[in-house]
Amino acid sequence: MLDTAGLPVKALFVAGLNLGTKRSGSDQFLEILRRYEPENIYLVGDMIGYREWKKSWHWPQSHNDVIQKLLRAGRRGTKVLYLPGDRDGFMRHYGDALFGGISMTTDTIHESVTGKRLLIVHGDAYDLIAPSVGLFTRLGKPFISLAVFISKWTEILGRQIGLSIHGQTYQKSSGREARFLDAYAKTAVTAANALGVDGVICGHLPHAAHRLIDNTHFMNTGDWRTSQTALVEHLDGRFEIIELTGRTTDPASLVTLSPA
Repeated sequence: MLDTAGLPVKALFVAGLNLGTKRSGSDQFLEILRRYEPENIYLVGDMIGYREWKKSWHWPQSHNDVIQKLLRAGRRGTKVLYLPGDRDGFMRHYGDALFGGISMTTDTIHESVTGKRLLIVHGDAYDLIAPSVGLFTRLGKPFISLAVFISKWTEILGRQIGLSIHGQTYQKSSGREARFLDAYAKTAVTAANALGVDGVICGHLPHAAHRLIDNTHFMNTGDWRTSQTALVEHLDGRFEIIELTGRTTDPASLVTLSPA
């Protein structure tokens, strides 16, 4: 439990806080932690802006406050799970570890209120696969699983020699971004199908989204620093994309997963 009373929810999913950088939005994120009382908190990667530390370092008190609040939540019974992304990929070297009340892993399965099994993963491993998702889909489940595995190790080996393999190429133009996002969502869903789960929740992308593809749910938290959005699962089974300013008015931001 958090140390302030908020709206009880099943889970809070957030990515891209980028602690250690100037535009992390840590004060605003603290407001979200005051607003909700989640049973589970999933930190879906890029919580530490390690890539930018070589250029500049910015760590005000609010960054300490975020970490302390999450640690206290873990100690008081909230399940806090940290899944490192590409910007804080160095944390993946620690594997499945426990830091104070925060557990760390590369991916996990979340069971929703309605019994749906959802893959939770940062999602940077899908970058290299997305342009060829049609081919992998035709080849079948073993090939998409192999492609995700190879992509993960390509990123790890690239990081060892100082290369950034998974760049956010979808930001180059609006048309190219739309095509990439479509391919990315299909890649994530194909990977989820290969694991036999009902959906997937990612971070990594700049803006929050929900799509239903072949009866499989794709949800993205958005990047907190970019869009200040997160994802909440309510106690009645509804998933909602939330913004700092309040609940979103877009009907597509609110979805209920049917019971399994």
